[in-house]
Order: sequence, then C-alpha cells, then structure tokens
Amino acid sequence: KYDGPPLGEGKSYMAMLVVTDNLGRTSKHYSRTFVNGRLTWDAEWIAVTEDRKEAVVEFRHEFDVEKDIKECVLFVCGIGYHRAYVNGQVVMGGVLAPSVSNYNKTCYYEVLDVDLRNLRHGRNEISVIVGEGWRRINTLQMGYTASFTGMPQLTAMMKLTFTDGSEEWIKTNDNWKWRFTPYVSCTIFGGSVYDERAFDTEDKDVLVVDPPGGIMRPDILEPINEQKTYRPKSIFCPEEGVYVIDFGQNIAGYCHIKLPAFMESGQEIVIRHAEELDENGNLYTAPLREAAQTDKFVSKGAIYEGQWFSPMFTYHGFRYVEVTGVEFLKKEDIYAVSIYNSIDKESFFTSGNPMLNQVHQNALMTERSNIHSLLTDCPQRDERMAWLNDATVRFQALPYCFNINRIFVKTIRDVINDQVDGMITCTAPFVYGQRPADPVCSSFLIAGLEHYMATGGTDILEEAYESFKAWEEYLLSRSDNYIVN
Repeated sequence: KYDGPPLGEGKSYMAMLVVTDNLGRTSKHYSRTFVNGRLTWDAEWIAVTEDRKEAVVEFRHEFDVEKDIKECVLFVCGIGYHRAYVNGQVVMGGVLAPSVSNYNKTCYYEVLDVDLRNLRHGRNEISVIVGEGWRRINTLQMGYTASFTGMPQLTAMMKLTFTDGSEEWIKTNDNWKWRFTPYVSCTIFGGSVYDERAFDTEDKDVLVVDPPGGIMRPDILEPINEQKTYRPKSIFCPEEGVYVIDFGQNIAGYCHIKLPAFMESGQEIVIRHAEELDENGNLYTAPLREAAQTDKFVSKGAIYEGQWFSPMFTYHGFRYVEVTGVEFLKKEDIYAVSIYNSIDKESFFTSGNPMLNQVHQNALMTERSNIHSLLTDCPQRDERMAWLNDATVRFQALPYCFNINRIFVKTIRDVINDQVDGMITCTAPFVYGQRPADPVCSSFLIAGLEHYMATGGTDILEEAYESFKAWEEYLLSRSDNYIVN
C-alpha cells in the first residue's frame, strides 16, 4: 500500500519495487510509470440532440496549443462504449471500454496517455465516438428494462502539461459538437453495420445532460484487447457465393477481412458468426436465439487497395464464419481475433493424460470467452450476463490461471451496486433475474473469500463487509435452523 504524501490529481509518477525474500536476498529493481487517475470530476455530461437507436455518434472539440507539451493525459467515459482520437489518431485503450457497470451507481473512466507525436502547435482536435454497448440493451425479449439504461452519453477531461510547468484542462461542455458516424448500427448481440454512404459531415451542438448518477471511478481493470489471432483452417462453399470459414477453435471476438480492390456503391460484405454448422455445412444459428451476430460493410463505391475492415463495439462467440458479397475469398483475406480482459498469467497445468490436458485447455478457453469486464455466462446468444450462480465455482478456479485481483473487486462492487435491503440480484449489474437472488448466490461471499485467499488483500473485505453482512442476515431471515426455506 502507498502511504506517502497525497498524489497530485492527474499527475504522473514512477513506482519502483524491490522484493526481499526470507533469506535476505533482494531482487533487481522493477519500475513502471503511472498516472494518478483519482480526480475531482467536474466535466459536463453531454449527449446528442437527435437520438437514433443503435447508431454510433462522434463528439468533437477543437483547441489551440501555443506552447511545447511535456505530457497529455485523457480521462474519458463514454457510456456504453467509447473510442478516443486526437487529430484523427486513435488513443488506444480497451476495444470495449469503459468497464460495464450500473451507471446509476458507478461510472468508470479510462486514463489514457496521448502520444505527443499526434499533437501539434496551433489548432488540434479531440474526438470521441460513443456506441450503445450495455447502456441501452434489449436482452432475452424479457420486457424488463435495467435501471441503468438510457441514451449514450459522454464526459471527458484532457490534461495538457507544458514544458514550462503550466497546465491546461480541456473538458466536455456545451462548446463541443457531435455528428453521426458511418456505424449506423452497433450492438452487443446484433453486431455492427458500417455504411460509408451514411457519413455525416454536419456538426451539431451538443446537449448538456444530467449525469447518470454513478460515482466516477478510474477504470483499473486490465483492458479488453485483441489477444490471439486465428487463421482459417479451411474455407468451403456450401452454395454458390457463400464462403464458410472454420477457424478450428471456439472464441469470443470478431474478424478482420480484406476488402476487395474495388467495390460498387451499395455493395455489401456480410460476415455472420456461429459456433456450429448444420448437416449441409451452413451456419447453425438456433442456439443464438435473437442474437444476429452479424457484421456488415457497405461501400460508397471506391478503391480499397490493401484496406481491411473489422467491427467496433461488439463481439461474437463463434468457430465458424459465413462471408457473402465477395467474389473470391482466400485464407489470407480473413482472420479472427479473440478479445477479453488481459488477465492471463504465466501459470500452467500439464499431466500425463492428453484428454485431461485438453479438458483443462477447453476450460481456459471458455473462461477467456467470458471475461469482458463482466464474468459472463456465454459469449454468443442474446444473454452474456454476469450470472452469479454461474460464477460460484469460477471464483474458486480462476485464481489458479488468471490475475483476479481487480476483476473480483469489480464484481463484488457490481453486486453491492444493486443490493437493496440486504437482497442481492441474480445478475450483477442487474439485467435479468430476481431480487432476492437464488440463495445459491452465496457466491457473493465466496468472491470475497477467494479474493482474500488468492491475494491476501483485505481492502475489499473492509469495503464490502456491511454488504456481506446484510446478505447473510437476509438469508437467515428466510431460513429455519440455518437451512434456507
């Protein structure tokens, strides 16, 4: 724990670590730089003046720089998901950021270093594109709307530190502008539709809106990034003009596809995803229920020599992909990537039994397909929620194979956010299920115990103690001789 002088808001520091063992031997020095992300948040929340469901919008602001810059840090929260740019160059954070939460209770913001090479003297532009993500979700056709749903919104602060020691803050306010992007549709379950013909060049005034209500927290979860690349094992055509690609492994992620050298205006490339094939070799999509899992690129009519397309603000559970709208598709023209929070660690398991080794590997791959700032129950159908009962045994297993310190803390806070009168919910954030939850959701307590067993940290136990106690007392109120009735 750090117990030195208070750290300055948004300031950069270097931390150095030396480990001494029980024999008095010391390690080499490990060091890393970090930005203190805990801020007094005073930027406005902004939104569009013309709400269009599923569309991705861009918020933009121009500013002038007259002095030499030493450092630039961006603190940004676009809900559901955001992606930030400075002068057209991406400020890379997670591909699904910020972490999903009950936005009425907690809003996570990314802390991002801006590459100084992308800034210049004179006029500059910051832009943030925002998609719906879990901010406006329709799942299981359940007729229930989560309390935290609403219109996508943005709040952001950028800190410029100059070589002369002075600072300047740029914050979202009513001087920002917005416009629609070519992503006419972008949803978790449906996928994305990128239509070049829909690009909007007209800037419109933003609307300053009320905050969602949640406290602002720096997003300390390891980011959701592209992890591993999968090349096609085979490509075949079950019917003319339909290409089916087998990547040989079930993953959660999406595809990158090479665009044809030339496309006519209105020409479409459609990419559909599924985990299984039917007896004719076509995608078998019944298990997806209402989830389309489809990405689409629509051309304005242009030359695309060497250009690739991949979707944004979505992901799919799949092994097989169907591509239509291209004349030829070679193995070199498409590849898949898995995405999940970067919590892998270097532990391993192996035995003399090949089947046991494969079962263990399958379990690891299943976990990686279900770690997207939520510990979800599945990556493919119209669900993908953080079911606590599903997580019970996972809380016990994950610490052996993954760095769970941060995601367990976040999961416990998610449960607390939706706790009422001691009662917790089946899913956290509360998207579906009951309050009170199924009593098997003592997994709430197990998460705290397993975090402590794996890390030795007590901070989250102290923070969550009254909430753990309230759930235990509620269970006792519904029990006879300690057996839940």
